[in-house]
Amino acid sequence: MGFSKNIEHLMAARGLTQEDVAKAAKVTPAAVTGWRRGSVPRPRALKNLCDAFGVSRDDLLSEDHGLATTSETEQGSALSAKVPLVSKGEGASRIHGRISVPEEIVLKHPHAYAIVARDEGMNHYIPTGSHVLIDPDLCSPPNGSIVALKVLDYLEMQKLNTLLGGHDEILLRAWYKGANNLMLSPCCYNQALEDIILGIDDIPTAIDILGAVVWFQASTPPSLGVSSALPTQ
Repeated sequence: MGFSKNIEHLMAARGLTQEDVAKAAKVTPAAVTGWRRGSVPRPRALKNLCDAFGVSRDDLLSEDHGLATTSETEQGSALSAKVPLVSKGEGASRIHGRISVPEEIVLKHPHAYAIVARDEGMNHYIPTGSHVLIDPDLCSPPNGSIVALKVLDYLEMQKLNTLLGGHDEILLRAWYKGANNLMLSPCCYNQALEDIILGIDDIPTAIDILGAVVWFQASTPPSLGVSSALPTQ
């Protein structure tokens, strides 16, 4: 019964409907009904769920280390609040559900929203697949903060000989702003990634600064999951 408990927990924690889960898994709502009654998804549907919601196979399948069990184990007296989990492709953003975040973080950053970190640019600190909370009100944070951004002009970046990683992904980089230039630096295991260095006047046309990262929750593997508030002041 591990999967049924874990999928129920995922739906409750993120405010997902049965239709949301079916769409993410690319199955029918009837299949989700069967999962909630005790059946187990096929490998392709399971992978679709993991990719869509940034969780691992163990998070969904394990009786002892799944989402439902680890949540009960880690619960303390701290209050939590829910924020939207968003993907930002071309055009409009999509909300995939809601995730729980410490209430004190949400009170400090009332307009914040969460994404799943696909970029490896800061994986010394933030593992790929983590839930990352972004405050859109902090688009010019103190130096040393981690920011989320999208590249608007890849051709211009190629002229600067900058290696960015994935196309059309939200990038995570450390922010260092001087009088004339902005440097956005990776801190990761991929030594091929380079600093992004822009003139101050070039920022609006080259990148879209989504905001500063103020909290993250590493979701996989469960036994190593950590959460952290990141200083922005």
